[in-house]
Amino acid sequence: MQFVMTNFKDMCYNLLTDKQSKDFHHRAIRYLQHETKKCKSCGKGYFAIGLSKNVRFGSSRWKKIGKYDQAFINPGSVGDSKNTNVDEIEMMYRKSLYSLPESVSNSSRRKTTSYFSTGDVSSHMAKSELSESQSGFVLFQRRPIHVNILRTNSFSDFDFTDCKCLSILMSMYCEMLRHCKGIENVEKIFEVSIDYSYVCMESKNDVEAENSLKLALELLESPIFSEKYQNWMIDLKRAKVYTILGQGKMNIKRDLQGAYKCFIKALVLYGFPFPRNLLKIKRQIKYESCKHWCRIYINSKIGTVNTDEESEFCNNISECLQNLSKLFVKRQMYHHAELAAIWALNKALDGGENFLNLCNAYAQMLTINNCVRRRNYTNYHERSAIKLTRLRRNFDKQELEAIAWLMLSVFVGRFVASKLNLNLLELGRVIWQIGKTTHSFKILLQILPLMILFAIIFKLMPETVDILNDFFIYSNDDVDGSGLFDYYCACLILQLETGFSIESFKSCESFLLRSTFNFSLKDPSSRKRLAVILWLW
Repeated sequence: MQFVMTNFKDMCYNLLTDKQSKDFHHRAIRYLQHETKKCKSCGKGYFAIGLSKNVRFGSSRWKKIGKYDQAFINPGSVGDSKNTNVDEIEMMYRKSLYSLPESVSNSSRRKTTSYFSTGDVSSHMAKSELSESQSGFVLFQRRPIHVNILRTNSFSDFDFTDCKCLSILMSMYCEMLRHCKGIENVEKIFEVSIDYSYVCMESKNDVEAENSLKLALELLESPIFSEKYQNWMIDLKRAKVYTILGQGKMNIKRDLQGAYKCFIKALVLYGFPFPRNLLKIKRQIKYESCKHWCRIYINSKIGTVNTDEESEFCNNISECLQNLSKLFVKRQMYHHAELAAIWALNKALDGGENFLNLCNAYAQMLTINNCVRRRNYTNYHERSAIKLTRLRRNFDKQELEAIAWLMLSVFVGRFVASKLNLNLLELGRVIWQIGKTTHSFKILLQILPLMILFAIIFKLMPETVDILNDFFIYSNDDVDGSGLFDYYCACLILQLETGFSIESFKSCESFLLRSTFNFSLKDPSSRKRLAVILWLW
């Protein structure tokens, strides 16, 4: 029902009884949950309201992929074969034969298929189960992930250039929050406040996000929660709120100290306090690395969970640790960042079914590997991460941005390790295209300088000019001007290395003098880079 005049609407609302008003609010909430559609550029599909932060792969999707293909996410699921019939086992083994390397002899292949031709599958599986029960480890041979990381999907089918879904969600959650307050449902108000805070942070509306989170914290102090939930359940909800609050302080307000306090408080409430002693941190890194090594090479059931509640708990801890690792990288505390990253990855793998969380965890782990020059598992992480992007075909804007960050971490790792070839340039073009379609300036301002250096190394001058033109456009749209410093740096590097001039030395010098007193840079080192190159000139 729509009203032209607000006063007439208020008058009609006041004439309703309490039961009638609550009934209208319930109907409005159901309508908003089930009838809110995406924008035209996104296909006008329906939003899955209430499932935005708990998107799971689902059993039907995993059945299509096959158990061996999910081994790198949930390795214990391959050995969990007690309830699997013979036909499924045969399908799994025959599927695995296609992935064997060419060096495997035909006799080995015939030996593998002989279990099915002789009907001796059950005895073979019984032996494997017996060995598992004695040693505690699954003794299936680890199937290598044969993935060429330089062959990725182009994601050209997705275009979020004219996406208006964020504004639709903003208005929808505002209305839903008003209707939830009308029915006085405290639990529903809390859930909507959490989802609304995520949308506000996506739109950089930090004031509204902070107000929504403060409302959620006030609701947790209400007697309704204390009567219905136990203290530890309320602590988990409070930890979730502190995680989002710290994320907003770190990304929007740039208050690193306040964000650090929020993340530490959230981990204490989760029951996983972060160590502060450097010796304890190194010991914990060894433990988490050993656990990850067992997950990779032994395919043990270490840490895997079975219920939705446990999976959500692991994903929430992983989200908090990922943000804490990013904060430590900004503060150049790399031992702390390494522990937070590998801990977050293990927790994400324990949960195992949240696509967005897995992408972010792998991206942060690869970033830390590049920072600390630890190449132990980098190759495996790169292949597992790229294969993760191939397990789904439909993505929303947020998931596509997570894929771009994941590919960017792979690109930077290969670039730092000097593994340069033209196929890697194709990977950079894919990231460039995703950044354009999603309007993610952070991704573009990080990939384009590396693409310029890459094109200069391979003497691709037309490509370099095209990248510089795009770089100038996107750096002008940057909020604080960090991108412009990198743009003029790239122009000077191009002139020093090749002799081609896009921006003259005088224009670069005058830009540095004009921006001397700009102290609100997100990346203060960009000013230093430009000053050093001008000094070397």
